[in-house]
Amino acid sequence: GYELYIDEIYTTSVTPATGNQVLTLSEKSQVDLYTVQLDSTISWLASYEGATGVAKMTMTPTGSWGHFGFKPMQDMSAYADYEYIVFRMYIVKAPSAFWFAQGNNNCLNKEDITTEKWIDCYFDGALFKTNWANSTTAYDVYSMALVASSSCEIYIDEVFVTNEMPA
Repeated sequence: GYELYIDEIYTTSVTPATGNQVLTLSEKSQVDLYTVQLDSTISWLASYEGATGVAKMTMTPTGSWGHFGFKPMQDMSAYADYEYIVFRMYIVKAPSAFWFAQGNNNCLNKEDITTEKWIDCYFDGALFKTNWANSTTAYDVYSMALVASSSCEIYIDEVFVTNEMPA
């Protein structure tokens, strides 16, 4: 048989998302509870380039794609009336391509993707809602993820939904 010793039991408080927030990363516990990595490394930083509380995604070439998987912090009904899902990110080393989820869902404003500054990357919100409805697990990293095609260093401040894309 086995003997089990429990040293400590604790709970973690997480500030809930509100309004159009899909994922807020202001607290380390939010990264721990709502994100998952695949062929990448995700860590939390208290601040980066003026943003408070960010997730850092790094990936080195392994012949695979890096995934920043996440679980929305609110019930999906909160996002029903929005057209776009947006990742606010700071790209230090850009991959050759970004996708949201699997397939050909490229960043809609990819011509605006630049490095060394905070940018908003817009994706089609319909795929976000469809993939979540069809996910087999809470952290279906293949369906609910920002996907990078090659080595990269990206900081993610938040994920939100909106109906307006910049002109």
